Amino acid sequence: MPAATHLKKLRMDSSGAVVTLVAEALDGLSTIQAFNQQNYFVSETAKRVDQNHRALFAAETLNLWLAFFCDFYGACLILAVGCFAMAQWETLGSGNVGLAFSQSIQLLVFYTWSVRLLADSIGLFGSAEKVRGVFNDNTHAVVYTMSHRWAGWPTTSPKRAASCCAATAP
Repeated sequence: MPAATHLKKLRMDSSGAVVTLVAEALDGLSTIQAFNQQNYFVSETAKRVDQNHRALFAAETLNLWLAFFCDFYGACLILAVGCFAMAQWETLGSGNVGLAFSQSIQLLVFYTWSVRLLADSIGLFGSAEKVRGVFNDNTHAVVYTMSHRWAGWPTTSPKRAASCCAATAP
């Protein structure tokens, strides 16, 4: 379960980064074109989409292993009930054997849904903690000014921007 929570958090963070980048690129499309930085944003978007797909693949793989584990446990339970029913058929009677199979299948369905609900609940708790952290914690905000430039980022433009700054939060 801890791995599922961590992977769900990675998946949400990476998908949020992709959506944020696309939204910012659409908002600043004219500026991106003015500085001729289309290739930078295309490559950055491709990197973030790849990162998101890696997190998504890992999370889906973990979900499939969880489903496999639940199904394997259920198959073992049905096998045990079947072996017991075949051994005790004359004593139990056909009605009770059928009832035992029916009850074991219902128990399997209940077990599978309980495990899924637990895994989803843990993931939702992680989402609630993240939302709470965004609204309650602005101490990590970083302010970038014109003196903080990235390597390779253009330093000149036909348009002049004075006192330009941006604030980001984790």
